[in-house]
Amino acid sequence: VKGRTYCWRARAEDIHGNLSGYTAPACTALPLSTASLSFSSGWTRVGGTQYYGEQAYRANSAGRRATRTGVIGERIAVVVTKCNGCGSIRVRFGTSTKTISLNASTTRRKQVIEVFTYATPRSGTVTIESLSSNPVYLEGLGIYKD
Repeated sequence: VKGRTYCWRARAEDIHGNLSGYTAPACTALPLSTASLSFSSGWTRVGGTQYYGEQAYRANSAGRRATRTGVIGERIAVVVTKCNGCGSIRVRFGTSTKTISLNASTTRRKQVIEVFTYATPRSGTVTIESLSSNPVYLEGLGIYKD
């Protein structure tokens, strides 16, 4: 399910029935698709299998915002398209802010960029803002919670 973190642990049993201790958890998170985000005016939905969740939202001007409220997580990531001439985004979560350039020499979709990492879960609203008239393609939001 998109937006969930899944963890597994394992242990071994020998031929005499002795069990080992459990391994440390191995976890993975599936990002939320753009259907789980709220968008200000100025974003255009674009579809196709080349995008995560088969859709993305494109902004072509500064100040356009996408938000997700009620976030609880230890790691926050964005799923984006990087391309030649793509613009930049600013990601905010609580008091943390980071600016990310999406410019690249070739077009690469479904790019997961880790933005924030915390030792313990934090809660709040994630805001992703376009910073110029260069195109920005937002495909999803990753939230990892152990």
